[in-house]
Amino acid sequence: MWQRRSAAEWKAVHFPGHCQTCLACAHACPKLAIGLTVPEKNPNARYRNEHIALREIVKSNQQMEE
Repeated sequence: MWQRRSAAEWKAVHFPGHCQTCLACAHACPKLAIGLTVPEKNPNARYRNEHIALREIVKSNQQMEE
C-alpha cells in the first residue's frame, strides 16, 4: 500500500503482521524505492513472474491464517 506525503512524494506503508516476506513489493516498485537489508548482486535487477498478476500477489498476502 502507498501513502501520499506530498505532491511529488509517495512512501510505502508497511502493515506489521500482514507481510509474508514474499518481496513482491520490492520487485514491483517502479522507482526501486523498496530495498533489501542484505546486499544484492545487482540492486537494479527485478523479477516479475509474467504469469502472476500483482493483484493476485496482493490478494494472497491479505489471507489470514487461523
